[in-house]
Amino acid sequence: MNSNGKPRIKPEMVLRQESDDWALLYDPNTGTAYGLHPVSVFICRLLDGRHTVESISGQVSRQFYDVPDDSESDIRDFITDLVNNGLASY
Repeated sequence: MNSNGKPRIKPEMVLRQESDDWALLYDPNTGTAYGLHPVSVFICRLLDGRHTVESISGQVSRQFYDVPDDSESDIRDFITDLVNNGLASY
């Protein structure tokens, strides 16, 4: 974890957004691509090392309708999954 505890997508990852707001997160080191729905794309764009999970959760709640009260846990799980797959770091 970096000293500020703010997650970031690794700089070598490629985020390619499609016209329908879905995207692919591509790892050029492994050749693996991950499909992302619009909320995940929004979260990935905030993974720049300047936002905490809590602030990302707040921004998701303001941007999208019908966000569940426990969405911060889901967002944290998504980010942890990115970290565990080598796509992001703290």
